[in-house]
Amino acid sequence: MKGRKCVKVALACRSEEVARIPFWNIVNRGMEFNGCTVVFAYPPGCYVASDTEIVNVPWCVYREEELGNNVKIVEDCENRRSVYVYPKKSYLKLKKLYLEPLVSGKFPHNTGIILVGPPGVGKSTLAKLIASMLGLPTFEITPDVILQKFLGESEKAIRKVISDAKRSAPSLVIIDDAEWLLSARRLTSVEEGTRAILDVQN
Repeated sequence: MKGRKCVKVALACRSEEVARIPFWNIVNRGMEFNGCTVVFAYPPGCYVASDTEIVNVPWCVYREEELGNNVKIVEDCENRRSVYVYPKKSYLKLKKLYLEPLVSGKFPHNTGIILVGPPGVGKSTLAKLIASMLGLPTFEITPDVILQKFLGESEKAIRKVISDAKRSAPSLVIIDDAEWLLSARRLTSVEEGTRAILDVQN
């Protein structure tokens, strides 16, 4: 059999029935099988084998519309519709550097990106939207998820998130309110209250 074996295939199905892709079929994004569409195949152009991980993701349709200096994205997912508006320059750059390479089976230009802006403008939502478009699982590293009150538990929590993300690769890790985690270690005090942060950073 020529080509590479699929590690993971994400399927979006119109019905509740789980699609069965025949073994040895070559799959790519956009292909349809029994009412299900391939949202993501890793690596692209791979063949399905008995140990290929096949995951179901919500059935969603995305439409983009340019509105002057902004882009409106309409997301129709089963019985839910969401509308997002982002600055056109920022969205198109993110799409070119990350979304389009991943859709075509290439690596993104960088493995990470920093979205900067005041709270509530949709940075985390945009990251989740990109992941949803690609059918990728998301994992969040936030203070309320990671920081625990017992010694050593915070380090375990962050290790678990990273370990789960690696097991589910390709995946997207979102570090929300990153300044709490990514501050310079030399500026972090060694007082007991901040020792947990320093240990998590390490």
